[in-house]
Amino acid sequence: MDSTKNSKSNIYKFILLYSFIFILIRFFASKYGMTYDEAEQFIDAKNFVLGYTDQPPLYSWILKGTSFLFGLNTTMMMMVYHTIVVIFLVFLYKISELIFNDNIKSFYCFISYSLFFIYSYDFYRYTIHTALMMLFCALALFIYLKIYLNKTSLINYSLLGIFFGLGLLSKYNFIFFILALIFSSCFTKQGKKVLFNLKTLLAIILCLLITSPHLVWVINNDFQPIYYALKRGEAGSSSVIFNLISVLLNTYWNYVVYFLTIIIFFFKDFKKQMTELNKFSVAILIFCIIFPFLLIVILKAANFSQRWLAPLNIFIPIIVFSFIDIKSEKILHKLFKLTILILIIVFYAMRISSYYFPNEKRPSFLAKPYKAIFSDFKNDLFKNGININDPDLQIYSFKEVCILAGIQTFNKDLEIKVIYPKVETKKLSNDLIVYSKENNRDFKQFALENKLEYRNLFSKTAPYLHSRKNNLYKVNFAIINSVE
Repeated sequence: MDSTKNSKSNIYKFILLYSFIFILIRFFASKYGMTYDEAEQFIDAKNFVLGYTDQPPLYSWILKGTSFLFGLNTTMMMMVYHTIVVIFLVFLYKISELIFNDNIKSFYCFISYSLFFIYSYDFYRYTIHTALMMLFCALALFIYLKIYLNKTSLINYSLLGIFFGLGLLSKYNFIFFILALIFSSCFTKQGKKVLFNLKTLLAIILCLLITSPHLVWVINNDFQPIYYALKRGEAGSSSVIFNLISVLLNTYWNYVVYFLTIIIFFFKDFKKQMTELNKFSVAILIFCIIFPFLLIVILKAANFSQRWLAPLNIFIPIIVFSFIDIKSEKILHKLFKLTILILIIVFYAMRISSYYFPNEKRPSFLAKPYKAIFSDFKNDLFKNGININDPDLQIYSFKEVCILAGIQTFNKDLEIKVIYPKVETKKLSNDLIVYSKENNRDFKQFALENKLEYRNLFSKTAPYLHSRKNNLYKVNFAIINSVE
């Protein structure tokens, strides 16, 4: 009993230490700026609305609520995000423990999630909405498994419906997770009992109640988030077999890496007998492999990121380890632990290098010198004849949401908006637009298409942070004269 408690305690300590190091790395880099997702949330969380153009609203709502207590700042945003990740990792382990009821097997299943790039690296880079969605995947799966194991209380079904609703408000591809559970439930007796149950109706009602306000917003706004998702996936663009193969490789490469690694280190531990859990696992595995393939083919998607499969990836280690029986630790198992440790160290090094040794050709958002450019923003405008106190003056950023966050970080009382492709351009008369040199061509094209007359006021440049070649980042400031 004591050894079991010690094992759990060590796992939780590992999770906290693992996340704490990433927090420290990010904290020391926070003075340099925000990532794209952080900047997006910094802007969106200022206002409570039922929906946003490109992402579901739940994360912005959480930040808005938290900002009443701690203010809206980079430190608060980091702490909220990493709290979400820590809770996700804790429940990821609890799921393994619940299924296998075996400390050793649960441990190896848990650490094998590190083989998925989305969980071990991308979570600490820019996948804000995905991390929140995965938290609700873990919570929903934990509750579903408790129901599957005959804990069929109304509270559990209610929690399942609530987590489904919150998951859909976190990221739309959470629907993949729900479909996988429904599909696999049809292949076992116990799964059918969970699915075809009057209590399931309660879960559905709660899910609909939670999501309905946002769903109404999506309908009233011409399904903008859906069109944005289809655009991201370049739906209808892949008509050549070669392109299709490329998309499939980009989608499934991490599955291949995971399966090969587990086979190498655990090939002696695979068992042959088929249990009820194995049938459930096989059904989910079929869905995880076939569903993305069908989606890519039907939509003719030219871009399908592996991280969009994050809600399906959560099943893979559980599936694989349901076929593994670890009676005692072997040398190969210890080598697997060493491999995971090396992988984690490599990911730490990659995070540090991305902050302090930026790519000279494509510097990250954190390498852009927003403080040098915008710390004297009001005075720069005043020198160029712009009255910053004019109540009719609107300030826009073209495309780059990080520019907005950069301006507002150093000028907290200003309200800046971003120009999206569907902006009502007739509202832009006599307003200020800020855009980087990187988007110079796109801005000119935008102005031409929307018949905007503008004049450039001034530009500011500063070296990219940590640039060994002293490359310069340039921002242009222009005033809209009129709209034809």
